[in-house]
Amino acid sequence: MEYEKLLASAQIPFRGKVYTIAQIAPFKNDADDEIRLAAWKAEGGWYKDNQDKLDSLYDRLVAIRHEMSQKLGLKDGVELGYYRMTRNCYDRNDVEKFHDAVIKYIVPVADGIRRKQAERLGMQYPLSFADNALMFRSGNPKPAGDADYIVDTAGRFYDALSPETSEFFRAMREGELMDLLSTEGKEGGGYCTSIHDYEVPFIFANFNGTQGDVETVTHEAGHAFADWMNRTRVPVDTVWPSMEGCEVHSMSMEFFAWKSTEEFFGKDADKFRYSHLAGSFMFIPYGTMVDHFQHSVYEHPEMTPAERHAEWKRLLGIYMPWLRLDGDIPFYADGEGWQRQHHIYGMPFYYIDYCLAQTVALGFWAMIQNDYDDAWEHYMAYTKMGGSEVFTKLLEKAGLASPFDEETIKEVCEKADKWLNAYDLTGID
Repeated sequence: MEYEKLLASAQIPFRGKVYTIAQIAPFKNDADDEIRLAAWKAEGGWYKDNQDKLDSLYDRLVAIRHEMSQKLGLKDGVELGYYRMTRNCYDRNDVEKFHDAVIKYIVPVADGIRRKQAERLGMQYPLSFADNALMFRSGNPKPAGDADYIVDTAGRFYDALSPETSEFFRAMREGELMDLLSTEGKEGGGYCTSIHDYEVPFIFANFNGTQGDVETVTHEAGHAFADWMNRTRVPVDTVWPSMEGCEVHSMSMEFFAWKSTEEFFGKDADKFRYSHLAGSFMFIPYGTMVDHFQHSVYEHPEMTPAERHAEWKRLLGIYMPWLRLDGDIPFYADGEGWQRQHHIYGMPFYYIDYCLAQTVALGFWAMIQNDYDDAWEHYMAYTKMGGSEVFTKLLEKAGLASPFDEETIKEVCEKADKWLNAYDLTGID
């Protein structure tokens, strides 16, 4: 909570005004090179100014979690983290094999996407952190309207998708079960939670005028819809599956929402489809790196802050070789960027769940390209089971491929790479 309060209190001076971390984010994607770089430096400067606090808080958390693991007779904080995340159908060996497969198959394809991005932008490769954030020279895709417009568009999408999604999203709007706007002092991030006494979900977010607003409302609505479909389950622990299972609901829903891309994004629809798939694919190396980093930290709890930063910088070279680590942007290029990732502080070992789920979601994306209705049937079959089965069994019963199968990752790479290479970007600079 000290960490979350520190980040929520951030006041970042920029171009004559003061912004929170969420509010400065749009400037970090600005098409103007000077504005974008200045925003990255301003945000990084705030983290640098609070470096001692951030290091101290994480030192205390690692020490506490290591002590907990020893009192419980466990090997280390990794084993404790796996128990706390209810890993009940795979272990750290399976996860390490996933790390290896990501490095073998996904990183080279992602690197190719980034090289084309550098060429499209007319930028040097490797890219700086600031240039890496800009997918198109003319700017990243933006929603066609404000927050109310996005929610209205989402309502029409869910009305058309199925009777179940229509009932669900209407209940969310009528019950005022969404807090979406970014405001001063508000906690950062976005999530969905359950209010079990009322048998309803609740969505929390920080809209800031970027494509992430659409991705967030569809992502978190994926969680909320799964909760809605299973809200009366007994015992309550079977409403949700374990977290990697939950993330399949959300990440896959983002791809089903492609059906309304033109309405969400207007003239930027083509930009969005390309950047969303490319971004979803390239997220996996980053997310896997977060997990690898946490394994390193909890296997070596004696690490100093400087050693942790050095380890993050080392892993950047393995998982994200397209980034230039020349010190141009303080904090990020110094191997300290992991400190902005809330999950590392508050929810250790959660992040690999996103990567496993994203692999499954990309499988849904491929199914959608062939037969949207059939893909939705598989999605509903998966979602209706709630948390009644472990993750791998949910996938099996819904007819979905396992992310622990190396062939699954290889196939996802081939399909995404082929689609992105063939995508017509004519007229988009």
